[in-house]
Formats: sequence, C-alpha cells, structure tokens
Amino acid sequence: MHRHAFLLVGLLALPLLPAAPAAAKDKPHLSVTIDVASLGAPPDEAAGPADLAAVLSAQESRNPARQESAVQDARQTLARFLEGMGAPVDKDELKKARRLFKDAMEVLEAALAPVKERFDRPRPFRASDEVRPCPVRLPRSSSFPSTHAATGTLFAALLAHVAPERRALLEERGLDYGWSRVVCGFHYPSDVEAGRAGGRLVAAALLKDPVFVARLDATAPRLRKALGL
Repeated sequence: MHRHAFLLVGLLALPLLPAAPAAAKDKPHLSVTIDVASLGAPPDEAAGPADLAAVLSAQESRNPARQESAVQDARQTLARFLEGMGAPVDKDELKKARRLFKDAMEVLEAALAPVKERFDRPRPFRASDEVRPCPVRLPRSSSFPSTHAATGTLFAALLAHVAPERRALLEERGLDYGWSRVVCGFHYPSDVEAGRAGGRLVAAALLKDPVFVARLDATAPRLRKALGL
C-alpha cells in the first residue's frame, strides 16, 4: 500500500569523527547529516489536502485494538518495538541492547532535528479540528519528518543485522510502528515517508561503524533469543 512505500532521496552522511574519549568509548562516534534540500519538503498547498485526507481516513478506520497499539507505540524504545511484534522482553537480559538502541536513537534524533526546525510543520491535530488524536500526551515538536517512523526503520535494520532470517517481519513491524503516528493523528503520511528515509540513512551509517557494530554483535545472542531464534 502507498503508506508502506519508501521515500529514498539524496541523503548525505558525514564521515566518521575521530574516536571518542575513553570515558565515552561505547558511545557511537558517528555524526550523520541529512541534506535538508535533497530530503524534500512537506506537500504544498495543492497537495496538502490529500495528506490530511489520509490522516482522517486512518482515523476513521482505527478500531480500539489498533488505537491501543498506536498509543503503546508512542514509546520510542527497543522494548516496545519488540513487544509490538509479540516478542517477549526481559528488560534485564536486554539491558545492554536497550542502551545501544537508545544511543542509536540519539544519533538519529540529532540528524533529524535540523530538518524539523527548518520546516516547523504543524502536526495534523493542530492543523485541523477534524483530527481526533489518540488519548496520549500530545507531542510538541514539529511534524516533518516523523522521528517515530525513522526510529521504526532504524530499529528494524539494526535487528535485521543480527537476525537476517527475520528481516521481512522486522521491516513490517517498522512500517507499522511508523504508521501508528498517522493512526493517532500525530503525523501525515509524507512525514512518515521522509522519516523512514532518514532512518535508513542513519542505520546504514551506523552499520558501517566498527565500534557500533561490535557492540551490536555483542548483544546478538540475547536479541536473537528475544526474537525466538
């Protein structure tokens, strides 16, 4: 379906920065920059109504179960990502993996922040009274691109590195995780597509970084166990 399409346009990544100090040696030492111009922009006035119509359509078709799932997906954590695909989560056992994925998300958020700041797009529930957001704390940041959609794409890619035989299932979960934001009226489909593109960029950069990959590989046995492998 159209909402599951990927928008991959010209995105640029900076080279690796010098190794981090010993006190922070386990932190990702990578900086990723997204070229705002090549990422694209929110739809113009002519195309905007169709973007809003898709949000309203998702709103009308959501049932209580899908809404509750979308509300739970507001949590940007590895635990929630796994729970949403029915994987059991032992938070103590996955402590190192959870820390690693949080670090990855910090790299992602830093890369997307300038894009959000530049466009400062109002979220659907602020742009239209017809949008009924999910009963959860309303996000305050701007709408374009969707950091949640980027997170879902990033997490799916990192997990697929340690569990390639689950790639299709992980990618489907990543898509659904991002679409939850449309279901809740927090993002437009165009926000989600741009977020997915950013998530793929950051995932690719992290998976080329030997320090990050070494940490990810060290967590592989426990992540695979959580995925039923």
